[in-house]
Amino acid sequence: MIQLSKLEGFFWVAREGGFAKAARAFPYPITQPGVYQQVKRLEEDLGCALFSRGGGKGRVQLTGAGHHLYSFCAPFFEQLPVVERAIHARSYGGVLRIDGAPMTIRGLLPTWLARLHEARPDIQLSLEELDMPNVERLRRGQADVIVDFVETWPSWVRVRPVARVSTFLVWPRRLVEVAAKHVGLPPDALTTMAMIGYGAGSRLRELQEMGLRWLGLSPAQVITANNADSILAFVAAGLGYTLIPWLDDEGPQDERVQAQRLDVEQASFDIVAAFHEDAVDNPLVDALLSAAPAMGS
Repeated sequence: MIQLSKLEGFFWVAREGGFAKAARAFPYPITQPGVYQQVKRLEEDLGCALFSRGGGKGRVQLTGAGHHLYSFCAPFFEQLPVVERAIHARSYGGVLRIDGAPMTIRGLLPTWLARLHEARPDIQLSLEELDMPNVERLRRGQADVIVDFVETWPSWVRVRPVARVSTFLVWPRRLVEVAAKHVGLPPDALTTMAMIGYGAGSRLRELQEMGLRWLGLSPAQVITANNADSILAFVAAGLGYTLIPWLDDEGPQDERVQAQRLDVEQASFDIVAAFHEDAVDNPLVDALLSAAPAMGS
């Protein structure tokens, strides 16, 4: 296997065209004989000449094997100072892997990631939409950040709140007159309507069922849908009502539905950016957090 120290001497000789110039160009002090010994040992390891004499006193030229090796190693040595400066400045890019719930990917991440891209176009984004947050993906390094709601995180996870979600009761607008006759929620008309809910066993369905208990509602029928857009479309069509978490303080904006925020403390919760404690000094995660929305914005 080629040793890096020998390859370094070869690179500088090839770049400068001679041993004396290479010794002067080295990033650290070294003598001309020292450079010569690096190249000589490399040629011995490879069993072939990498340079031939020519082009004037002290000048050397690459052989065919030397050209092949130089084309391989030159990009590495030429970019190494750039990489070193980026590491010192903590400004290097790369791929940032983010897991998020459908709600956060739709309602929170677009403007957030647009700010990040404007500030750091060198950061590439990889998004994974998951119905349930998978903390094991953080532990295994398959995700750098989870943007979601979890009641309890493991001790090795660090979190930063980035948004506040409220739960809204949403019903067809044709029931507005009925609702207006009541103080508070729900209107009596909801007791005979179906509830449009997420799939049984999902975390969002559990939140909906919790909200039903707060309101004292026991729907006669539940119609399930996979996402917020479908649920709201069913409500708009008059098929039932729903309880839905929403990032916007005004709730869903659709002329066909009426929405009212639940005035219950437990019906609001924080969306957080969660990351492994080992990523505290990860500049990609730092850049994401620097672009995060301010709470309440």
